[in-house]
This record gives sequence, structure tokens and C-alpha cells, in this order.
Amino acid sequence: MIRLTLGLAAVFLISVAVQAAELSAGALSIGKAEGDVTYSLPDSKNFMAAAAGTALPQGAILKTGANSTASVVFSSGSVAIVKENSIVEVSKFLQEPFFGTMTAGEEPSVSDTELKVQQGEVLSVVAKLRKGSRYTVSSPVGAAGVRGTTFLFSYNQVTKTGRLVVTEGSVVLIFGDRQVTVEAGFSYRFPGGERVPNTPDDLLRTIEDIRLYGPGAATSGFTPVGPQSGPTVPNIDLIGVSVN
Repeated sequence: MIRLTLGLAAVFLISVAVQAAELSAGALSIGKAEGDVTYSLPDSKNFMAAAAGTALPQGAILKTGANSTASVVFSSGSVAIVKENSIVEVSKFLQEPFFGTMTAGEEPSVSDTELKVQQGEVLSVVAKLRKGSRYTVSSPVGAAGVRGTTFLFSYNQVTKTGRLVVTEGSVVLIFGDRQVTVEAGFSYRFPGGERVPNTPDDLLRTIEDIRLYGPGAATSGFTPVGPQSGPTVPNIDLIGVSVN
């Protein structure tokens, strides 16, 4: 079953590479939107209907309703699948300019990606990052950083608890004054600090989500938004961030 997961992840990373190559450096777009999916622009409280191909700026907030899912494709080659009843902010996506063709499963240039989960779940399929890149997913009670992996990060704003499920690679999880590394095949509940093996259901859900909502399932092309302006990504090698 684990081999099947890794094989599916590889297939969809190839698809991500093909589609992300059509975007400009530092661009992100909705790959697929199903059900009640809306988004807001930075510093705006107005939510608009989101569809496949919708270009998103840094700071956009994506919201999904019941039985609704959306995928976000980054020009770094990574994809984030926002699951039902979730609110997720793409707080940062910076990427150095790149030229030429992309290698499947690997990002073409240094990038810095930050997602903030206000509520719900995000499944991340992260391309192999270059030295100096980072990909982090955070919530009010913890943050997860990776260098190339597949993992599910969830946060419940009612109970103020989160859960990390890793199906490929490893993830550095930081919460409070603690830092733990969670390997493939395990999940971790925080801030309580419970580490347990993944259930077969966790694995099957990941496979199905990638099959249904990964960029290979996109129903529309992507709209380039051009390279990000402003400072380039600093030359650092961060795989985790702390949360106050």
C-alpha cells in the first residue's frame, strides 16, 4: 500500500511539473475547484467564487464548504489540496526566476511558501526543494516544515488542536517549545504530543484525494500572473518555523 502511495505521488508530481512550467515564477493558481469554493483578496473580507484557473495573489484566503475541495498549484511544482470546511491563507509565495524545462518532482528554483490554516485540513504534495527553500504550513498551535514530502495538516479552531499525518518523507513539527520529526507512516496530535501509526484509512484518503484533486485532475488551464515583485528569497535553509 505504501508503495502504491509513493507511486501515485510520483505520477502527480510529474503532472504538477508539466502544469507549473506553464506558470511564471512566483505564480499560483487554482488547479481544480469542486463544490462551494470561494476566495478573498488580501486585506478584503469579501469572498468571490473560485474556479479552476483562477490566479491567486499572495495573501489570498481560500474557503471551502461542506463536500467541497480545491487544489492550489505553485510554480515551484508543489500542490496544496484544501479539503472541505477549511479556511486557508496563502500568506507567502516567493520564487527566484527560472528558465528552461523543469525536472519532474523537483522545484526549478529557490522558493519560500507559507500556508496558514485557520480551520480544516490541507494535503500538501511538495516537490523536492532546493537548498535555501522552505515550505511551511502553520496554525495557531503549531507549524510543520518540509523539504519534499506528502503530508496532511489539520487544525480545529474549536478544540484548538491540530494533527499531522505524514505519508511520504518526513516533517519537522514545532509547537510551543517542542520540536519533533514525524516520519512517513506516522501521525502526530498536538499540542498534546501523541505520536501514533497512520491508519489504513489515512492512507486511502490520501491516495483518493491526490487522484481526485491533484493537478492531474484539473479541468482548466492556468492563468499566469507573472513573477512576484519585491525582494528575492533569502539564502537560508529553513525547514520549520515557530509559532507564538
